[in-house]
Amino acid sequence: MYDQANRDIHCLRLSLTESCNLRCCYCRPQEPAALPPQELTDAELLHLVQLFAACGIDTLRLTGGEPLLRAGVPQLTARLKAVPGIRKVTLTTNGTLLSAQLPALKEAGLDGINLSLNSLSYTRNKRISRLTPPQHAAVKQAFEDAMFCGIPLKLNYMALRGYNEQDYRWLVRRYVRFFPVRLRFLELMPVGCARELQELGIPNSEILQQLRQDYPRLYSLPPAQSAAFGDGPAVYYTNPGWAGSVGFISPVHGKEPFCTRCNRVRLSASGFLRPCLASEEGVELGEMLRGGASDVQLLEAIRAAVRSKPLQHPFHPWDCLDIPVTRDMYRIGG
Repeated sequence: MYDQANRDIHCLRLSLTESCNLRCCYCRPQEPAALPPQELTDAELLHLVQLFAACGIDTLRLTGGEPLLRAGVPQLTARLKAVPGIRKVTLTTNGTLLSAQLPALKEAGLDGINLSLNSLSYTRNKRISRLTPPQHAAVKQAFEDAMFCGIPLKLNYMALRGYNEQDYRWLVRRYVRFFPVRLRFLELMPVGCARELQELGIPNSEILQQLRQDYPRLYSLPPAQSAAFGDGPAVYYTNPGWAGSVGFISPVHGKEPFCTRCNRVRLSASGFLRPCLASEEGVELGEMLRGGASDVQLLEAIRAAVRSKPLQHPFHPWDCLDIPVTRDMYRIGG
């Protein structure tokens, strides 16, 4: 399925729930959230995924909120894997509930795990994620379990000035050097409540410069090798002798054209199809499905939304604060 810029759109970020048991400062406001909209049932979700697969979607990333708060995710994963045309299903999680479900997820055929890990220090992690000591312990255990479970593991790291800007150096020394993990740095984007934290966002170029000082032989991986880790927007680097690698997702401060390589759309937990994270435009597939729309109508709505995908996002290095993305990240699907 191709959009107006002839980009091959074959990845669907699939939010399973807006609910989350953390309140990360860049994702979810501290005050109680409004009641979430009606979530898609498993049957509705599978129906829509079958239509997306018919359009050429072959990769699913299960997100939230915290997706593991939804009941039966391992069983749903197995059913999604069985949809004709779907070749890969991965999961993004905060890790608080992962360890208990890891064996079932592996048995279901989960292809990858993205674990949000902003710090292994409870004090610093609490400032960012507002978690409790038991939750922090659960995240650390999930990290250890996921490293050795046999499912490819990526760590998502949001570097915030004054919070955790140096913790990644310890993660590199202790884990990336010796284990096949991918530590990925995500730049803070001016979306929802994250707009209030604009001065805390650290450009990935600063982190890369620091890593080059620590590891002068750091080098970028060829595109084909990076693609083997997943064909997303990350640019990967490694160092001679390392078992793992570091990746950079730089939508705001990156020098390379970020949007030219975009291959994804997002479906919210309620069924709202959003072609671009940085736009409020989209189509309510959930409402159409419940309203009796035929598969032909749903397929046309999917294809029309993809054709309307913006050529690029409006983010600039924090000089554009009138961006129309007012929904917080947990409502968009991460």
